[in-house]
Amino acid sequence: MKTCGILGGMGVDVTGEMIRRILDATEAKREQDHLPLLINHNPRIPDRTAALLGGGEDALPALTASVAVLARAGADFIAIPCNTAHYYYDAIQAATPVPVLHMLKASVSQCAVVQPGAAVGLLATTGTVRTGLYQGLLADAGLALHVPDEADQDRVMAGIEAIKSRHGLKAARRDMLAVAARLISAGAGVILVGCTDISVVVRDGDLAVPAVDALSVLAELIVRTAREDPS
Repeated sequence: MKTCGILGGMGVDVTGEMIRRILDATEAKREQDHLPLLINHNPRIPDRTAALLGGGEDALPALTASVAVLARAGADFIAIPCNTAHYYYDAIQAATPVPVLHMLKASVSQCAVVQPGAAVGLLATTGTVRTGLYQGLLADAGLALHVPDEADQDRVMAGIEAIKSRHGLKAARRDMLAVAARLISAGAGVILVGCTDISVVVRDGDLAVPAVDALSVLAELIVRTAREDPS
């Protein structure tokens, strides 16, 4: 079984949630059947949205350095449970010989499976939305996209910041569900939870349409990859 290296800490509750979902996705009869994991929980990585849109500190050096830690520790492949960090995916992969999973590509593929042909409503950071990280992938898959209007996107970002601070989680969940409901009213047939902080407070079954959660998609991809099953 291959060892997965997880670059976590973006935000602080995501690493633990990632591990829990990997455990839930693993068919095991005893503890020895579970996956070996290497964890680099690094909350000091600069804010990705601020780096991309607000002139904040470049996140790439910290991302590549953190991936290098996992590579030196013996990871056979690496997972990064942060959607916005995938803006740097090509540069990260170029900096390490260790394969890095692509959470966004896997999530778009899952949207096409869960609701074939349905328009996708995206809940994500403003960095992910404005840099078009999902737009091109969804277009390539033939899937239409709905994103929140400016006011609702501001609500999403405020909720993400609340989740990162570990305060106001109930209000953040309420706002995320309200924004998702408006995306559904606009025609979305599936909601893509494209921020792993949002994964902490929103679950599939919370909405009137299916939700594809990038964190759960990544967990399942990790299990398949560790067991050398690419299907």
